[in-house]
Amino acid sequence: MRSALLLVAALAGSAGAKPKVKPLQLTKAEKAALDLAATWVAKLADGPGSLTSPKLVSIAFTDKTATCPMAASAAHGLPCFQTKVTPKGKPTVWRHTLGGPLVAHAATINQLAKGGGVIVQLDEGCDGTENQVLLVIKNKLVVGAFAQTYECSE
Repeated sequence: MRSALLLVAALAGSAGAKPKVKPLQLTKAEKAALDLAATWVAKLADGPGSLTSPKLVSIAFTDKTATCPMAASAAHGLPCFQTKVTPKGKPTVWRHTLGGPLVAHAATINQLAKGGGVIVQLDEGCDGTENQVLLVIKNKLVVGAFAQTYECSE
């Protein structure tokens, strides 16, 4: 009888306990990519040339209109990105959830990241409008820059 009471007490005590969720551990490459993304964003207005691949693939959307058309070089894409895109939010490793007009470019984003690339997201969340920037970082350079602003609901 006593052991049954102890068992019931133990079960009752653990019933309200929440399981501990271990935070995702970042790899060395992911940590380096987050640092590079933060530096790239901080230098965006002045020109993050040394951190950007000359073959930068970029596009930016506002709703469904391309604010910065698809470009396959830093010379063509970076100037538009510098004047029309303001990345906001803390850089995080992208977990492959995507909405808005960039959905049509998911294959391009994933292709750029193949072979060791890391996709970093800057996103402040949905407050009626979603502002999202994805940076593809590979070999210590930003090789892809994708931005979108679109209506959303939480």
